[in-house]
Amino acid sequence: MRLRASVVLVLLTMGGVAPDGHAACLACAGSSPPPPVTVGIPRNLRVVARTTSTVTLRWDAPLTGSWEQYRLERMAASGTWDLRWMGTTRQRIDPVVRRTHYCWRVRATLGSQVSAPSNIVCGKAR
Repeated sequence: MRLRASVVLVLLTMGGVAPDGHAACLACAGSSPPPPVTVGIPRNLRVVARTTSTVTLRWDAPLTGSWEQYRLERMAASGTWDLRWMGTTRQRIDPVVRRTHYCWRVRATLGSQVSAPSNIVCGKAR
């Protein structure tokens, strides 16, 4: 019985769950959880070059917040946004159909969190 009491004390001290199913943390009493991490919003999305089959897009890193990757989204003919690419660079060449109008936006990601979208830029290949 002495061993069980020691295990319960360790679990309670480390924020574990006691055998009766209640969670507690004796060592953490009065502390608050860390603030949530915000994902920065990419800025200044723009078209920097066009050919008959590609559009080159560039954007600036967020001024605040954190991020790991960027996700480029393109508006489909149906009006929904489709994921086109994910990566860590701030430039992307997107293949397009000649003389077809497209719109793009970029978001930053951090784990499973996704930022609000950047500005939207529209254009078409030459």
